[in-house]
Amino acid sequence: MRTLWISTVLAAALAGGQQATPAPAGAAISAEAVPKAARKVLNKQFPDWQFAALDEAANAACAGGPPTLGTIVQLDVDSDLRPDIAAAVLTSSGVKLVVLLNREKGYRVFDLGPVGDKAAAGTLAVAPRGQRYLRPEGRVDEFFSNATLTLHRCNQPPAAFVWNGATFDQIVIDGGARTQRDFAFPADRDPGRRW
Repeated sequence: MRTLWISTVLAAALAGGQQATPAPAGAAISAEAVPKAARKVLNKQFPDWQFAALDEAANAACAGGPPTLGTIVQLDVDSDLRPDIAAAVLTSSGVKLVVLLNREKGYRVFDLGPVGDKAAAGTLAVAPRGQRYLRPEGRVDEFFSNATLTLHRCNQPPAAFVWNGATFDQIVIDGGARTQRDFAFPADRDPGRRW
């Protein structure tokens, strides 16, 4: 029975025509590259919105920090192979960080909170799936299960916005995550033997 199921799945995959290709971890995009359908959803939720400019003064002191992508990024936060968009948008109540989750029937907006008054006081980056991180209160390294949006502000630890299947959880990331070297086997330990 199991062999029949595996054969059926393989045959369906081979006959399916197009195969899904994995999306890159994330990339900066221009405001013009944001699809009309995504703009329409933003218009409905935030009348008179516009993409926020980067607050150069607030971010000038961060030179030499981790590489970031800007204030509009494309990524796949829910691993459905549809490109999602994260952006800082200027609304009547200040600059908000939003994620536009690309769904089969359009986009769904998630408001992740304020990131400035008149301009974005932080830049966005994307942590790739599998990247190690450490919570400040934690003692164990964890790993991102999907491409994950991160927000970088001067003099603050980065924040990650992790998709949990229904919404986003904000996690403060400790910049002092341990390296792979910390997990190496002791010199006298045979890696093939069970503990």
